[in-house]
Amino acid sequence: MAEFIDDHGEVFGDSSTIGLTPYQKACRQLVAFKLKAIETATADPKLHGAPAAQALVVYLSFVTVDKQTLLPTAAYASALTLMARGGIKSDRTARNARSLLQSAGYLEPTGSATKDGCIWYNVRNPRAEVVKMHVREATEYLREKDADRKKEDRRKRGMTDAVPVNSTTPENMCPGNFYPDVPVDSTDKYLGIHLGYSSSGEREYSSVYSADKSGDEENTPLPVPADDAEAESMMDAICDGRVVPLVLRNRLKSMLSGGVLTPRMANNILGPRQEVAA
Repeated sequence: MAEFIDDHGEVFGDSSTIGLTPYQKACRQLVAFKLKAIETATADPKLHGAPAAQALVVYLSFVTVDKQTLLPTAAYASALTLMARGGIKSDRTARNARSLLQSAGYLEPTGSATKDGCIWYNVRNPRAEVVKMHVREATEYLREKDADRKKEDRRKRGMTDAVPVNSTTPENMCPGNFYPDVPVDSTDKYLGIHLGYSSSGEREYSSVYSADKSGDEENTPLPVPADDAEAESMMDAICDGRVVPLVLRNRLKSMLSGGVLTPRMANNILGPRQEVAA
């Protein structure tokens, strides 16, 4: 029985795939692995010092299934390839992204290189459980901060309501005057940092990387749909002109709803659109 991944990343058996060849099953499993690896890298706080998730998408785009061993193949990518296919701005940034992926265990050197000196890597997803724990804790932290903010807003509104209004003030005597509300400064600083774990298990914070995203729509996450109907409509546009398996479409839809899917990421995963026959 083949496997597929649901919207929550859980793996289940799929009886509808009975009759597929071992190679076809291996291809489906590779697609599931690629999507899970991208999801992990996108949320991994260890990779926020450079556009490492974008670089990982490039490496994954070169990984295929070996028809003899049915195992994922190794992949390599030069700094120029990472820049061109990953939307990375400079050679140095591309090399930093590769270095981060290697130090975090996503890229495992095979010990061989091309004639041009590019190292072959096996692509791994070693931090899936650690990052899942980070996402749970970060979500809980944000919920607590949001609850504190709402509580403070209610307290301030209560104080305002308790103050008697003097209807004889000059301001109230001049109906033409208008005094707009002053916005309250937010004390929520979490959006400027990311909660994570060091290799020793200690809590650490690292700044959000944003230099390579500024002004680059290809690497800017698509808008989060308001409901499922809008999500389906957006997925129709993304998948237009391509033959997309349902499991892959559902996974991309999950990434879209989570606010992590970029146009470049979708194009690298889905491949080029098919030409319409005349």
